[in-house]
Amino acid sequence: MNENDSKITQFKERFQTTRYRQPLGTNDAPAKEVLPDVMRKLGMKGAYTLNALVTQWADIVGEDNARHCRPAKLEMGRLTVHVENHIWNQTLKRHTKNFLARVKKHFPEKGVNRIYFVIDPEIYDPLAAPKYYIPNAHRRKKPKSDDDI
Repeated sequence: MNENDSKITQFKERFQTTRYRQPLGTNDAPAKEVLPDVMRKLGMKGAYTLNALVTQWADIVGEDNARHCRPAKLEMGRLTVHVENHIWNQTLKRHTKNFLARVKKHFPEKGVNRIYFVIDPEIYDPLAAPKYYIPNAHRRKKPKSDDDI
């Protein structure tokens, strides 16, 4: 036995384990069956559920509505949906019960109990309102100019 063989033997003995590990790539289950368990073990069950909702969102709320809103967060049975602007927010709030029924129909195991529509903070910035807009400007008295005096 030469010097390299003895080092390899020492290395193998040092890292031997009594537990059997299944080699990678030998599990025949498809990823669709394995992924939910892996995500749950990693504490990412909500992210997996949310991803499933995102992929089916156009079927649940309709193509036109899906262009103006998207599921953003799912926590403890509460689905938060980001909406494009305040007009779509009010429009979609009218259909909350209908959308909730459709979500429960498509995903009964997800446990969605409520849907909240909020304006998407990435799109809508209230500080970016036009500078010339002054609330209640029509009610304010115009200051008198020096010519009027």
